[in-house]
Amino acid sequence: MLKTSAHETVQALLDEGLITEAQSIEAHELAEQRGESPVQLLLDAGVVTRTDVLRVAATSAGLPYVDLSDFTVNVSAAALLPAEFARRSTVLPLDWQEDKSLLVAVSIRQAGNIELQDDLTRLTKSRIRFAVANRSEIEAKINQVYRAEGEMSDLTSGLMSDKEEAEDLSSFTEVSTEAPVVRFVNLLITQGISDRASDIHIEPTERELRVRYR
Repeated sequence: MLKTSAHETVQALLDEGLITEAQSIEAHELAEQRGESPVQLLLDAGVVTRTDVLRVAATSAGLPYVDLSDFTVNVSAAALLPAEFARRSTVLPLDWQEDKSLLVAVSIRQAGNIELQDDLTRLTKSRIRFAVANRSEIEAKINQVYRAEGEMSDLTSGLMSDKEEAEDLSSFTEVSTEAPVVRFVNLLITQGISDRASDIHIEPTERELRVRYR
């Protein structure tokens, strides 16, 4: 976990103009009286949001904060990490940076986890850079990205089976709405709409099909 104290977080909120000096003093006084965290008291009072706290905590630690509710994940980057590991660790590769490092979304509690960073480096064979995100948003995005990946894999296998069984191209004139090729295209479009993508790039290679949303 990031070693950012509650006092440092409150000071960062104050520096960002998210709370006033009076609110900071009151939160510290109440925290001392009740034996609670001043940050939690500010959250409970509705003075700041969890997003505010995560963002300033991440910034104080020199890490970027990512709002995943409006972020389009590079599916090629996500594909580097097994879905099982992503779900178990609640982490998600987001995209490559200009310096070729892989940006990975983690919760605030994981942002200082060196062992996790080493595991990600080993699994993805990439240099890892953490970005802090809301844990619930990471979980939702993992389900969205890897569900689509699994469905695409199944559909691609179905397409290959159809290709092997087809005797000639005339069979494509009789494709039903349940055929793998139709479901595959529908899935691509649905995922693009879900990610608010303006473009869908399909890159066929010898052994795989890469899909990128922009």
